[in-house]
Amino acid sequence: MLEQGRVGLSAEHLSRRFGDVVAVDDLNFELPAGQVIGLLGPNGAGKSTTIRMAMGLLDPDGGSIAWNGTPAAGLDRRIVGYLPEEIGVYERMTVRDHITFFAELHGRSRSDARGAAERWAERLELPAAAVVSSLSKGNQQRVQLASALGHDPELIVLDEPFSGLDPIGQTVVEDLMTELAATGATLVLSSHDLERVERFCSYVALISSGRLRYDGSVDGLRARHPQLRRRVLELAEASPALESALPALERVDAHDPLRLAVQLDDMEPEPLLRAALDHGARVVGLAVVEPTMRELFVREVEAA
Repeated sequence: MLEQGRVGLSAEHLSRRFGDVVAVDDLNFELPAGQVIGLLGPNGAGKSTTIRMAMGLLDPDGGSIAWNGTPAAGLDRRIVGYLPEEIGVYERMTVRDHITFFAELHGRSRSDARGAAERWAERLELPAAAVVSSLSKGNQQRVQLASALGHDPELIVLDEPFSGLDPIGQTVVEDLMTELAATGATLVLSSHDLERVERFCSYVALISSGRLRYDGSVDGLRARHPQLRRRVLELAEASPALESALPALERVDAHDPLRLAVQLDDMEPEPLLRAALDHGARVVGLAVVEPTMRELFVREVEAA
């Protein structure tokens, strides 16, 4: 459910089948404009099918999907940038010509498109004169990203944008996403990289088995699972006596006896510290730790 601001991407009773397989099943959501939105779900959840319908590349079997109230089939291509999961580039073109070509396809004049190509090649650290086929798979992914952004779209859909990138390339794309978010563009990020989703996304939509399980803020998702909030005790050295005395304490990592956690509501800090001191444990830290996006994701999918 949309919490604030205007609606950007919306779906109403959206459905799509492939033969006997139901990929998207009566999907409803309202995603806000001007935010970075994480589109999450396990493999086969229907994320890529939903994205392709949003881009007008697939027709729904039922229902509708729209951007700012305009059905996807009638969407002005000039306002949309789409990076598909699969690398699909014109290998015989130069980097410059590739970005120029796609900018022109999206309504830019030749001179504007050429200028955009030079800027984006420089921004993504690509050799503008190089033939695309001569580049690594990671740099071809950057070419495809530049080609999706060369016309300055207001809706940007990125399907697994970090796939195939080395750590340097991932950092370049991370920085770029931060810049794009600051411009007020709407970014829809579909990714299995939940740590990055947690870092960049202010809003998430979680799909499982073709149906919406949650949409809202990351804080709202955490609020659904208060039992995952933990009080973490950090010790200078292992304390088997403390672990035996307080069975509610669990190791954060099964192989690390120095970080022990208890569900937040199960024990207040004072009795926890008192128990640690009574059993000779040397405490070096005590903190409340929020659940990670990975933990939240697993809990939501398991409950589906």
